[in-house]
Amino acid sequence: MARLYPDAIRVIRQFEDRIPSDRWVDIGPEDMREYQEMLRQVRIDLLSNKGQEAQLTAAVYHEDMMTILRKIRCYTNPGAMECSDQNRE
Repeated sequence: MARLYPDAIRVIRQFEDRIPSDRWVDIGPEDMREYQEMLRQVRIDLLSNKGQEAQLTAAVYHEDMMTILRKIRCYTNPGAMECSDQNRE
């Protein structure tokens, strides 16, 4: 799986390079940290749902996949709070 990472990033960068500069939005470091934390909380909430919501969530957000995606995010950004926080998805 890890061997596919460089190719995946290459494809992503190719598509990013096609975005016109007047459409690209740069997000500052502080705003980026706030967005990352907000999205982390959403992922934690999705995994902690109970009842009927849990069935709908499980159809999209599998716990093992969430762990794999976190590991990828921490590989690319080891300083992110989710990489060292005990309460992680």
